[in-house]
Amino acid sequence: MSIFWLIFGYLAGSCPTGYLAVKILKGLDVRDFGSGNIGATQTQAGCWGKKWAVAVAVFDMLKGGMAVLLASFFTDSSIILALTGVFSVLGHNYPVWQVERRQRCCYRIRSICVLISSTLSPRL
Repeated sequence: MSIFWLIFGYLAGSCPTGYLAVKILKGLDVRDFGSGNIGATQTQAGCWGKKWAVAVAVFDMLKGGMAVLLASFFTDSSIILALTGVFSVLGHNYPVWQVERRQRCCYRIRSICVLISSTLSPRL
């Protein structure tokens, strides 16, 4: 069962939030603008503006953190929870759907650290 959470963390992290938001709502490929990145900064600069960039950044934070939070309901292993977070960051940086570029992960790491510390602190 522990391998499931690692794969789940990776797939949650590799969800291309900025790309999907711009593609679904505007019909454009966000990689065609500016640096070619698909993150929140690129969403703001190339397509949408600040409010959509914030929405993409928040969702990016939540998808990594929620993978850890969801796993915490099913396992008590702090190692599995930490590895789920690590795999979420790996999925964000090296997504299976976008081989040519890697992403930045500062928001993801922050959210995972906060959620791991809050879920583990009652157990310590």
